[in-house]
Amino acid sequence: MRQTSIYGKLLAMAGCAALVCAVGVGTGHAASVTAEATGQVIKPIGVVVGANLDFGRFMSGASSGTIAVTAAGVAQVTGGVGAVPGNVPVAATFDVSGEASTGFSISMPDTVTLTNTDGVGGETMEVTLAKDAVAAAGTGTLDGTGALAVKVGGAAAVGVNQVSGHYENTADFTVVVNYN
Repeated sequence: MRQTSIYGKLLAMAGCAALVCAVGVGTGHAASVTAEATGQVIKPIGVVVGANLDFGRFMSGASSGTIAVTAAGVAQVTGGVGAVPGNVPVAATFDVSGEASTGFSISMPDTVTLTNTDGVGGETMEVTLAKDAVAAAGTGTLDGTGALAVKVGGAAAVGVNQVSGHYENTADFTVVVNYN
């Protein structure tokens, strides 16, 4: 009977273990997958003024009142405010453009202040904006061509014997749009 040293036995066991490991390593126990990286560039959202809110010409009187223009462009006077024949007020239009059929948010103030640019006393009129359904909700969806017109009217509070002159806002009528 042949006697084997402990080192010989260890060497034999290590060789068998290495052989088992080498046979076990292969493609049968490995897996791989390839992923895709994608992206889509869309048109930037934009907004331009299609028409400014214009109350046109009107007269103040011995009592206060309002001149109003609906989002649809219909005018009405109340109280001591007098209409001028042939006056054609205009609702503001904001033309939103971007990626077709994409949702967006829109924000604007609820009121703006008009200041007399001809006067010397800083006379003002407060305008409460009358927003269409999209502007009132603060959200909309661009149509299939990537466009939508948002309309805004308003009611200007005209004071007793309001000083005559040209009144305009001083940058407080800012409209902001963003994709949802």
